Amino acid sequence: HPGEKPYKYLECGKSFVQSSDLLIHNLIRHLGLQPYKCRDRRKSFGIRSVLVIHQQLHRGTHPSEHPVCGKSF
Repeated sequence: HPGEKPYKYLECGKSFVQSSDLLIHNLIRHLGLQPYKCRDRRKSFGIRSVLVIHQQLHRGTHPSEHPVCGKSF
């Protein structure tokens, strides 16, 4: 059914639509898995997109920077 989240993590109560999302939540949030590493600062992240944003900040580009006016949001 639309909007249903049948996969619940009992430790924190968070629910998910897919069992794979529950597994990823457990690995990252509860077991501390952080497979995505930044070479420049030796920082690690559990989610690849967060690493990409972190690397953009190294280069001085904000991930939500408007290409014309340069304002960040």
